[in-house]
Amino acid sequence: MEVPNLLLNGFHQCPFQLLLSPMRRTANQYQIPSQKKDKWKEASFDDNPFQHSRFRNISFLPNRLLLLLALLFQILRKKTGKVANQNEKLKISSLCNNPFLHFRFQLRSHLTNPPVLLLLLVVFAFQLKPAFSLPLNQSHETVIAQSDYRVLLAFKHALVDPRGVLKSWNDSGLVHACSGGWGGIKCVKRRVVAIQLPSKGLSGQISNKIGRLNALQKLSLHDNFIKGQIPLSLGILPNLRAVFLFNNRLSGSIPPSIGNCPLLRSLDLSRNSLSGVIPDGFANSTRLYRFNLSYNSLTGPIPTSLSHSSLLVYLDLQHNNLSGSIPSSLGRWGMLEEISLNNNNISGSIPEEIGMLNRLRTLDLSNNNISGAFSIGLCNLSSLVQLNLENNHLKSQIPEAVEGMRNLSVLVLKRNQLEGQIPSTLGNISGLSRLDISENNLTGRIPNSLSGLHRLESFNASYNHLSGSVPILLSKNFNSSSFEGNLQLCGYSVLVPCPSSPPPPSSQNIQIQKTRHRKMRTRDIILIAAALFLLLCSVLLCLLRKRISSSRKDSSKSIASMGRGGKGGPVIGTEVESGGETGGKLVHFDGPLVFTADDLLCATAEIMGKSNYGTIYKATLEDGNQVAVKRLKEKIAKNGREFEEEAYALGKIRHPNLLALRAYYLGPKGEKLLVFDYLPRGSLASFLHGN
Repeated sequence: MEVPNLLLNGFHQCPFQLLLSPMRRTANQYQIPSQKKDKWKEASFDDNPFQHSRFRNISFLPNRLLLLLALLFQILRKKTGKVANQNEKLKISSLCNNPFLHFRFQLRSHLTNPPVLLLLLVVFAFQLKPAFSLPLNQSHETVIAQSDYRVLLAFKHALVDPRGVLKSWNDSGLVHACSGGWGGIKCVKRRVVAIQLPSKGLSGQISNKIGRLNALQKLSLHDNFIKGQIPLSLGILPNLRAVFLFNNRLSGSIPPSIGNCPLLRSLDLSRNSLSGVIPDGFANSTRLYRFNLSYNSLTGPIPTSLSHSSLLVYLDLQHNNLSGSIPSSLGRWGMLEEISLNNNNISGSIPEEIGMLNRLRTLDLSNNNISGAFSIGLCNLSSLVQLNLENNHLKSQIPEAVEGMRNLSVLVLKRNQLEGQIPSTLGNISGLSRLDISENNLTGRIPNSLSGLHRLESFNASYNHLSGSVPILLSKNFNSSSFEGNLQLCGYSVLVPCPSSPPPPSSQNIQIQKTRHRKMRTRDIILIAAALFLLLCSVLLCLLRKRISSSRKDSSKSIASMGRGGKGGPVIGTEVESGGETGGKLVHFDGPLVFTADDLLCATAEIMGKSNYGTIYKATLEDGNQVAVKRLKEKIAKNGREFEEEAYALGKIRHPNLLALRAYYLGPKGEKLLVFDYLPRGSLASFLHGN
């Protein structure tokens, strides 16, 4: 009993030195293999005792260990008695250094004592560090929950990662996922609250298991190549606040369940291939702030359930196939600042309730089928900066109350059916920088008040029915394309000047003119008489010269006919021949070809062109020669005598840039033909225009 008593007394004095040796021996025997470590990692939350709440307090182990040791020490001391011998104290001191060398006993025999064995086992169990416990410098708050860890692995496996962005998502996720080791993951209290992986080149699909991340608040996967449908499980996330999936390749319809997220504030699914209608389930999303479904293929009407989202600020549904009318409940969205419904099939009129949106800054309804009048409610939007109603079917006049949009910077009313005059009150909107009222039915003058818009950088009033002169400042600041298409408008270009009216003469000028008229009356009469005399003399000289020239022609004709013995064959010069069997009259001028009237009338003809005066033919004679023949219309051509006189005058004209007239023919029934040389390279029009 000496050895056990001494051992217990030594344990009372130096317990940890005493147990150091057996602890070192047993630690090597209880090493946990790596396979069992991995198995423990994959175990559930409840199967891992070291993740339980009672082990989170680091001070639990030392406190409970000291209490247990103190209790055991009291029990052992009562059984073994007190040690008072000094020799025994010396032995105990040596025992503290190496107790199993100084005492002659075997470890197996003495450690079988029940109290000693119990003490050693308890101390050893609490001192042994589990292989799967956390590092000393690792806080339990940064360890991801086991359920979220498995969802993230499934989320990764559903995606295709060509750039290797998700390489950090490995088996160390339990420790590193929430501590910044996994890119794009944010955690709060060991739960995943945000997945942010924009512009990472990811493809594949979004796993439906994402609905198990109950604490998820933000999902940002925009500007990737993700395909497939939007997971239905997004609608069961109670804490979801923002979804950014724009600029991907998502297809299918928008899940109605997504509107069941009560905390949803931002939803951006734009620039995808989504189809179907906009679900009515967004009535439950009363905190919706931004709603963007633009650049998709959505159909159906604009849901009136969006009126429950009283906090909505941005509504963007442009470039879809939406139909129906603009809901009158639009006026309830008092926080709206931007509405973009352009490039749809929206019909009906603009509701008057739109004038209740006091914070609205941008309204774009262009490229729709909106009809009716220019809504007076629009004039109440004092905060409006941009208004675009282009390419609709709006009628009536632009109201004078348009000046109520005093902060307006851009006003586009192009391609509508607006009538009446341009209101002069537009000049009161001092901040206007762009005004486009082209392609309407506006009439009247352009008001001079528009010249006072000093910030105006773009102005277009083309293709209306405007009249009068353009204000000088507008004609200087903008080119003619801003005013063209108005036939009665002038003064906007040098080519379209306005007719100038002389100023009314003053009384002094009238008196001077009367005095000059009295003084110069005699001289004026003499000058007028002299001018008339010179004019008469010139007329007489012209008649005399014409008579002399005609007599010379008659003499030359008689000489020529005598030289031919009176035959009626073709002649060169201004000779007349009979038309043979036709009985017409053919007159030749100088030229290389000589043909008869029968040859001309029997030639094969091909139409080359038509004009207001007649038809032009390409005539091929029997000998193969080709001429161009112009047949004049009977209603337009003059009588035979006048025709011959004008044809004779044309036949004498010779110029290198003019096509010479070679002959003309006057038929017995009034047919009138002009014969020219044929030019095989085409007409001037075909040369210029390439036809």
